[in-house]
Amino acid sequence: MSDNTIAYGENCKAADERGRREREVVLIAALASCMMAFSALLLLAALLGQDIFDWDVTKTVGVFFVMSGTIWGILILVNR
Repeated sequence: MSDNTIAYGENCKAADERGRREREVVLIAALASCMMAFSALLLLAALLGQDIFDWDVTKTVGVFFVMSGTIWGILILVNR
């Protein structure tokens, strides 16, 4: 049998509601940072007149992950 009681935290809100909100913020920040990093790469390619098909794939993916990770960290810090 399962226990159907709801655990309440501070201010009489469900304890899981706060944890769910924190998970949502982390996921939304990750998605937003990926979109911003991809947009920044395409903007730089357009402004510099680069052909993106000539880029080294390994370096491009590495730069994308570094940019998105940096942006993600900033967004997480700002939302705390």
